[in-house]
Amino acid sequence: MNVRQGFELDDILLIPQPSSINSRSEVDLSTDLGNGFILKLPIISAPMSGIVGVELIRELGRLGGLGILHRFYNDVIEREKDVSFLEKSAINFGVAIGLGDNYYRHALSYGANILLID
Repeated sequence: MNVRQGFELDDILLIPQPSSINSRSEVDLSTDLGNGFILKLPIISAPMSGIVGVELIRELGRLGGLGILHRFYNDVIEREKDVSFLEKSAINFGVAIGLGDNYYRHALSYGANILLID
């Protein structure tokens, strides 16, 4: 039997060391997701209906991250209202869609930058 060794958070100790960074403002956390789509803040929200709403998506986008709107709407009009609100916020945002969901065309026309197949 081949047993692999694993670690937990309590098994790791980071020892403080001198740094060449003079200020936190010098640190660049940006990441390129491809095709020049760059996040200044490398945080992407999970598209969970009870967790992520349009306000959080807008704030993540404002800070340089990416919020993704969930796909579990009971009311199509409410979904369109939320996507329209995000478009008017002029931020990067994504929309989750299911397989066979034709909503992607509408989401892209309203300015969604990312489609997440959920």
